Amino acid sequence: MSRIENNLIDRSSKYFSKYKKSNGDLSKEELNLIITVEPIQLIRKMAKASKNNSDYGEIKSGDIPQFSKLKHCGFDLVHRLAKLDFCYGFTYDEIGEIYLDDDHKQLAYKKYGENHAKTAEMFGLIFIDRGTRPHKSYLTNLGKLISENEYSIIDLVLTNTIITSSFFRYILVKAYFEDVSVSKEIDFLALETIKRRLPNIFGVLKFIEDNSNGIEFIIDSINK
Repeated sequence: MSRIENNLIDRSSKYFSKYKKSNGDLSKEELNLIITVEPIQLIRKMAKASKNNSDYGEIKSGDIPQFSKLKHCGFDLVHRLAKLDFCYGFTYDEIGEIYLDDDHKQLAYKKYGENHAKTAEMFGLIFIDRGTRPHKSYLTNLGKLISENEYSIIDLVLTNTIITSSFFRYILVKAYFEDVSVSKEIDFLALETIKRRLPNIFGVLKFIEDNSNGIEFIIDSINK
């Protein structure tokens, strides 16, 4: 990897961190970096850093996604929130009501909204204000970026931000060097919880694979 490429990826990673925060708009140059860096470049950079430190990091239960539909915590959610007025903030119940029919109990709306809001937060698309009762969700600048741009760049941006989230960074970087059993990596969860989470995890990995070039060898190293 050339020095220029290294510098490009370093800057792109920094801008992802900046853009996942609730404030601080990106310049046109920074935006161009985010949408031009390939996912495999980010993974290689993170893998190199982890190898140098002999540390893949760690997984916490809160880092593992739980959702019913990926798009309901991705591009579809941010587009809907932007149209409804993202400055207002949305409760878990309100997010659930966006997607579920009218014949559900209130707890179902809250749980659906909570799962998808928390996953969107993992990906850096929204931030949840836990200082309010009930908690409210707002679009981050990255969420605004996705809501304001064409679908042609959304998948790449979303792929890169998922790759840099704690759980998938851990799995992908470790799989860069060795075979990974996801079930073993999350065996601190109850067995039934693992069974529920695995389809989510592999659904996201499929999304990453579909929107990336040259990472097949990494995905092939990841098993249930």
